Amino acid sequence: MRSLSISAFACSALLSLNALAADADSQQHAAAQADPSLHCPAATTQAITDASTRMVLKALVDPLQASDRTSLFEQYLATPVASPNSARQVASSHARVVLAAEHIRAGRHEQARQVLAQVDLASTVAVDAALLMAESWRLQGDDRQSQAWLVRVAQRYSSDPRALEGLLLSARDLAASGKVR
Repeated sequence: MRSLSISAFACSALLSLNALAADADSQQHAAAQADPSLHCPAATTQAITDASTRMVLKALVDPLQASDRTSLFEQYLATPVASPNSARQVASSHARVVLAAEHIRAGRHEQARQVLAQVDLASTVAVDAALLMAESWRLQGDDRQSQAWLVRVAQRYSSDPRALEGLLLSARDLAASGKVR
């Protein structure tokens, strides 16, 4: 099942990138075309992205279309990002977070942390990556490391409500378990 919010997010992110990369004339021409898998103009996935980036974006938006997302993401991430602020960098950051989540789900916490450590701190998914890092430690039973990550997230991204929420929820869980009073 497709998540409309993820699809809308991916489309708006690609539209923003396209606006930065394309001039006004090519945007008007591209608006006439459509990419039905992402429900947004084709230019957002074709004018500024290569074929592998489009495949990764589609796998992020609709996981049912990619039979083996883990290997797709690992192959994609093996090629370094050449230019900052590119569609490839955005797709790579998102792919790293999803790949790390899949590693965590499979119990490969160390692999997940290695992937998460490569997410750019200025990325739009940096908070998600840091919260996943804390969660990987918590799932391994290391509450001290988990709390340390949550504090780092709250300090670095203090304007993001998810950072504070993660810290507060963790404190509540620790108090409920009797580990903290």
